[in-house]
Amino acid sequence: MRKRTLLTAALVLTAGAYAARMTAKMLGEWARYERIREMSDEGPLLEEMPKIAGETLLQERAFARELISFTFKFPVEIARYLRMESM
Repeated sequence: MRKRTLLTAALVLTAGAYAARMTAKMLGEWARYERIREMSDEGPLLEEMPKIAGETLLQERAFARELISFTFKFPVEIARYLRMESM
């Protein structure tokens, strides 16, 4: 197998495992938080999510720009690295 194929497979597997792990953690935290909200007679969190997301995006605009920039630059940087590695 080529180094590029191995690197790509390793990145995909790592990203998939990380996403699965984070999803499992988030679902557990979501359920716990819903129980806390229920005990304090508050509505479900899902009803408030659009408002919370909007406030968060306003507060974290710079991070969102950096994340978008990184998302577009990352594949280019990986490709450049792989080209240099294959020389």
